[in-house]
This record gives sequence, structure tokens and C-alpha cells, in this order.
Amino acid sequence: MSCLLLDAPPTYITVDNQQYEINTDFRVSIQFELLMQGDISNEVKIMLTLDLYLPEIPENVMEAYNEIVKFYSANSRHGKSEGLAGKGRSPERIYSYEYDDGYIFAAFKAYYNVDLVDIDYLHWWKFQAMFIGLPDTCEISKIMGFRAIKITEKMGKEQKAHYRKMKRIYKLPDNRSREQKEFDFADSMADFI
Repeated sequence: MSCLLLDAPPTYITVDNQQYEINTDFRVSIQFELLMQGDISNEVKIMLTLDLYLPEIPENVMEAYNEIVKFYSANSRHGKSEGLAGKGRSPERIYSYEYDDGYIFAAFKAYYNVDLVDIDYLHWWKFQAMFIGLPDTCEISKIMGFRAIKITEKMGKEQKAHYRKMKRIYKLPDNRSREQKEFDFADSMADFI
């Protein structure tokens, strides 16, 4: 486990005991996340991922892909979406780089004075740390909170109505594939059998 405060964030992956330089800019990992949400075959996703991150593609494609996924997720152990998944279900998305881009841009500009459009480079791990560290008072954090909140019986009628309205206003499009929707539906029905 690497510590961002003690170690320089990685700039390469190791495949078959050989180091391969990777593109660590935050834009690449955002493209990767959007790619993973796309409705294309896994084989195509893997090859596009390698093209995104690597100037030189190793022979061991699957190990390279797995190392990229580790790089992508290694510094996200404190992510804001942690714990949102239901039992055996896909995690509920509480942000989208595609639909929340303006809110994310505005938050980075307001709280860090970082212009995500004009900045030449920002390491993915640093971007993630800054995104996770945004205060609850900024608009994107509030929106993610509305998306994530569980409406419970303990809430009052007005509070439930308010949160349902906020969830409806800030709902993200459902980008799951038809197969994933069917799987999630079947999985949720298993709770009633």
C-alpha cells in the first residue's frame, strides 16, 4: 500500500517483472472510468484501456490490464461512494464525470484554485485526494449526498419528501447494460423468495 504523503505517486506499472511507464494524468483515468461504463465488449474495453494508459503495450495484456486497474483504484480507499452498494448489487453511482463536470470543475476552482481545464497535468492520485477532500458545503458534495442518502422510516414525512425530490432532481442516467439491469432485478427479487 502506497502512502501519498510519504511516497511519490507511481508513474509505471510492472508486468512480467518489467516496468512500463503509464499516463498518470487525471484526464486519462476519467476517460477510463467513462469507458468502463460504456456498453462495449470487455475485449474492446481492455484494448482501449491499454491504448489510453500505455505508450508501449506489454505482451501479457491481461496482467497489464489488471495492473492498470490496480493503479486506477489504489488510492481510492477513502472514496465518497464507499459502502453504497446493496447486498450483492452494483454500487449506486453518486457522481458522474460526464454529467457533473461543471460542478466538479467549479469545486476545484473554488476550493483549490485549480482550473481543471487549463492545468497541464495533475496526477490521478492527487486528483482523487482533492476530490475526496472537497468540503460537504460545496455543491457537488451536497449533490452526492442527496444521491447517496438512504430514505428510512425514521425520517419525518417532510424530510422523506425533500430527499425524494432531491434524488429525482439530481438523478443520474442509468448506464447499466441490459444484462446488468436484468441481473440486478433478478438479484433484488431473490430477497423476496
